[in-house]
Formats: sequence, structure tokens, C-alpha cells
Amino acid sequence: LDECVAAGKQAVGWDRRFDPAWKADPARPHIRRGIGLAICMHGTGIAGLDMGAASIKLNDDGSFNLLVGATDLGTGSDTVLAQIAAETLGVPLEQIIIYSSDTDFTPFDTGAYASSTTYISGGAVLKAAEELSSQLDGLGLSVIFDDRPKVSPGVKFKDAELLGVPTIVTVGRGLADGEIEVKDRATGERRNLAVDTAAEQIREIVTAS
Repeated sequence: LDECVAAGKQAVGWDRRFDPAWKADPARPHIRRGIGLAICMHGTGIAGLDMGAASIKLNDDGSFNLLVGATDLGTGSDTVLAQIAAETLGVPLEQIIIYSSDTDFTPFDTGAYASSTTYISGGAVLKAAEELSSQLDGLGLSVIFDDRPKVSPGVKFKDAELLGVPTIVTVGRGLADGEIEVKDRATGERRNLAVDTAAEQIREIVTAS
């Protein structure tokens, strides 16, 4: 800002304001000249005012639904936000399915203005993707893209040969309280697991797949 003010001062001849001959025109003694300076700022990323939100859902086939309230006005924000999610999760961009601007189911966003969508909404996407990635890491899961020859390309968990997630988890449907049913897609084996210990046992199933 100091450099900007200095450049403006030089451009308008700021020091003339101290010259009495310039301030008063002999031909018009009732007229006085003056120079003024005003500075204003339009803030962006203001805490408590500017905000964005995002949520990410992992689908059975290994793709991700990215929901954002930001509106793409032709700026390419849909692509940018999807790229942030893909890079953070470590998956190809094609596996990110983005939904934006639909107030029926996307989270709240204050609007597209101030050239701040990448910073504000992008930050929300980054945090959501990091949180999901942390949850997957906690279960010993990672999403990789399998492009090996003679194998149908797709997203897989760990090294399971079956496309999509290697296990199917069922809650309810006649199960006892505190239990879930887990089906190993590779073997078809079904197990009833206690919720308290399910994470560790699912990790063992996935590792063995």
C-alpha cells in the first residue's frame, strides 16, 4: 500500500499543494486549488462474513460426490474445486462428481464475488477432503486407480480385484443391537460384527482381500 500511495503522489504532483503560487490563481483570486487523497479497501475472506461449505460422500463404486454451494459463473470454479478434491484424495479427476448451486441439497455459500471462490470455497473443499482422507486412513483404506492391462479400469480399495469397495456393510435388517453385517465381496463371506470392534475387523478383511 505504501508503494501504491507513493506512485499516486508522484503521478498527481502531490507536492504542488505546498506551493502558494499553485494554490492561488492571480486571475481568479477567489478560487483556491487543492489535492486530496482517499484510500478504501474491499475485503475478501472476512471472518464471520465470507464463507463457503463443502461435503464429500464416498460412493460404492469408489467415486466421490462433491457438494458445494459455490456457483460457477463461467469462471471454471466447478473444475477448480473438483481438482482440489481429487488431488487431496489422490484419485483421478474423473472420479469426482460435483454438484453445485442446488439449494435443495448443497451446503450454504454466501455467493460468488470478490474473486474469492477458489480461496473460500476451495478451502472448504480442501478441509472436507482432508477429513475424509483421514477417516479412510484410519480404517487402513486407500483409493487407487487400477489401469493394469487386461483389467477393467476403475477405482479400487487396496489391492482387491473387485471393482469398488471390497466390503458391503449392512446396519439393521434384523441384526442385534450394536451389530453390523459385513460381506466380503471377494469371497461372499458374511460376518456379524460388534460395532465397537468393527473397524479393526473390517481392516483385517480388506488387508486379506
